[in-house]
Amino acid sequence: MFRLCVLPPPCCVRCVVLSALQCTWLVFFSPSGVGFSVPPLLSRLPDLLSSSAKKRRHLKVAAIGRTTGDALRQQGIAIDAIASQPTAVGLLEAMSRNTET
Repeated sequence: MFRLCVLPPPCCVRCVVLSALQCTWLVFFSPSGVGFSVPPLLSRLPDLLSSSAKKRRHLKVAAIGRTTGDALRQQGIAIDAIASQPTAVGLLEAMSRNTET
């Protein structure tokens, strides 16, 4: 089961950081969303999105498609799941493959 933390736009940086600390998955839906939320997360909690799974502990990162995944990689973020199709079903399937049962 996934716990969904939704950030309504416009969202403050503090909301992004607090939500990331409470979620199991941090899901990105667009390159612009990566550009908005990753820099504040990295500046406040550098280990949160570390490419080292050991440092990240509980948090996994997913992207809705290749373009969004590329934007995350450009920021140095390791990705745990990328949807094969940029749809909700594709995203759920990718996340399910990377979730411990």
